Amino acid sequence: MSSWTVLNSAIATGTTPPSVPGPTDVVVTNGDGQSSTLVGAWDYVGAPHIDSFDPAVGATVGSKVVLLAGKNFSFQAKVEIGGKLAASVDVLSPLAIRIQTPAHDPGPVQVKVTNPDG
Repeated sequence: MSSWTVLNSAIATGTTPPSVPGPTDVVVTNGDGQSSTLVGAWDYVGAPHIDSFDPAVGATVGSKVVLLAGKNFSFQAKVEIGGKLAASVDVLSPLAIRIQTPAHDPGPVQVKVTNPDG
């Protein structure tokens, strides 16, 4: 971890450094130099990516249920349609999100998924 705080003899919290997506080892080293490694204990996840959404059209009044398919969706993800937050967001899995669209002016809109880590 790039910075950490020891809460007690069994718990430490911290912030991970940036890395490429995939599993990585966690190594804890005491002040006296003793260390322990837990292989593949932390899994870096890439940015959310939308592959498709269905249906691709909806009424300007909103309330259309849409299924987003993709990858790397966090269970706390937020979804924006044309810059407005979705009326409801139900993350079904890291690969699928069901939303209810907000009211919006007619025309094409950008669909954006943001995980809590940015």
